[in-house]
Amino acid sequence: MVLKVNGKELSAAAGTTVDGLIDGRLERGRVVVALNRTVLPDSLWEKTALKEGDALEIFTLFGGG
Repeated sequence: MVLKVNGKELSAAAGTTVDGLIDGRLERGRVVVALNRTVLPDSLWEKTALKEGDALEIFTLFGGG
């Protein structure tokens, strides 16, 4: 299936969850995910299967001053 992640098309296997997409790529607790313009709590990442055409925005949090 084809998803849009941060404005770019990405292919993923059918049934991929948000957690499966993020796992190993980004440090949990330092990212925020918006799925179809709605912030998705990380407690739902494992339970949320992505569908063809879903749009995700993934934001990495960092400190600074």
